[in-house]
Amino acid sequence: MLLILISWSKQPGNDIDVYLEPIIDDLTKMWDEGVFVFSAHANETFRLCAMLFCTINDFPTYGNLSGHDHPYPNMKTTFNGDVEIDVARRALTGKEVYERVKDVQTVSGKHCLDVMHIEKNVCEAILGTLMNISGKTKDTKEVREYLKSKGFRPELRPQSLGYNNKEMEKGGANKKGKGKGKEKGNGKGKKKNDYLPPACFTLSKEEKRLFCDCLYGIKDPSGKVLDLSTLDELQNKVKIQTLCEFEIHIGVLQDKVRNPAQPEGSMIQGNVGEEVGNFVAEFLARAEPIGLPTSRHEGRLEGKGTIGSKLISPPMHKLLQSHLCVLHHILAVHPYLVMHKHELANEYPSTGERELTQLHNKEFIKWFQDKFIGELEVASNSFCETVQYLALGSWEAVHSYQGYDVNEYTFWTERQDQKSLSVQNSGVSIVASSREYASAKDRCPVDAKLSYYGRVQDIWELSCGTKFNVCLFWWKWADNNRRCVKRDDACVFTLGAQS
Repeated sequence: MLLILISWSKQPGNDIDVYLEPIIDDLTKMWDEGVFVFSAHANETFRLCAMLFCTINDFPTYGNLSGHDHPYPNMKTTFNGDVEIDVARRALTGKEVYERVKDVQTVSGKHCLDVMHIEKNVCEAILGTLMNISGKTKDTKEVREYLKSKGFRPELRPQSLGYNNKEMEKGGANKKGKGKGKEKGNGKGKKKNDYLPPACFTLSKEEKRLFCDCLYGIKDPSGKVLDLSTLDELQNKVKIQTLCEFEIHIGVLQDKVRNPAQPEGSMIQGNVGEEVGNFVAEFLARAEPIGLPTSRHEGRLEGKGTIGSKLISPPMHKLLQSHLCVLHHILAVHPYLVMHKHELANEYPSTGERELTQLHNKEFIKWFQDKFIGELEVASNSFCETVQYLALGSWEAVHSYQGYDVNEYTFWTERQDQKSLSVQNSGVSIVASSREYASAKDRCPVDAKLSYYGRVQDIWELSCGTKFNVCLFWWKWADNNRRCVKRDDACVFTLGAQS
């Protein structure tokens, strides 16, 4: 955790061993001695050992951590600019390489290269040099002076333009095309201006603008402009493992540090507090309240009559209307509905759709019973019980209620509502598909979803056979156009629940 405390603009570089020393001591102890921990699963104490599996870093950090810095940066005298004309020595064979390294003492461990940071550093260096970004470019006066000291590229040597009391941001660039201006103080308040001749990669202002326009229009293989939302998908496609997820987690841990003197304790406290909060939230979601009344609808979706139960014998036309409503809402009857409409269309080819629908509603119950009896004589065991009960018709006596609980809701009739001064449960609304006709002669009706509002007039529990019961609401609907309840007795049935 001490690595998180390393901040500011300059990293420790090779001195990172100062920060790593406590960690190395802990890792050595964990590997050689281990620590005793308690296992809640086995209910016993055991010795836990650990090891450092690998490190993930970019090339500069790889050199700092492994100590395997490349020797070439320290061989400045060898690279003197002279052309080597000697014959290159023969490449070593695998056996010769093994003989040279077999006695080398190695330390077990892996160093994984972080592709994301390497690409970022290389891209930043290239763009900084091309765009001549201060602090990012690698083409500096010091580099040009080094070339001059080695006798390389005389055309790129910096040129002095004398002293000037004013800062010169562009130097001699205005005089000599695409060159760069550099400054250096002389200790007397004056500035010494140096001109860096343009290199092959030096861009003018117009070329920089064109380069930026080109980058702005870069597209990925899918043909879309690159944006943050596609980066994760692209990374998954090329199968590259980076430090993104690890660094995000480290950032989360760093946000939990409230006391820099005790970073580990702060992180543990933050994680424990977060886990406790999640546990409490899950526990409260499952806990049952104590001392609070529970809803009578809890755990029950089927319907049940509650108020004013009585057995009635409704008129035959209302009984047939309620039975037709049930048939239109049962999925098992749907093939018969389609079949009957198709037969009517073939029998009356010149009749409009509106008239066919009215004829279908009038004749379907009788046709369905005859159709079922005819098919029952051929295959008696191929029908489900629901179709059999519905085909035989409903009982002439139905149960009527003034109050009914269904689907975790309570419904009252309008008459029951009038007895209550504080509660109103008779209002209902549904969104239903309706076929709209402009007139009786309209041949092109339109299907539309309309909202219907009304008041429950009566609640029936219709019985078909001995095991199939269904709840029906008989309600008076409001005219959507006139915004008032119709004065006639035009009522409809709505399917409430079945059991």
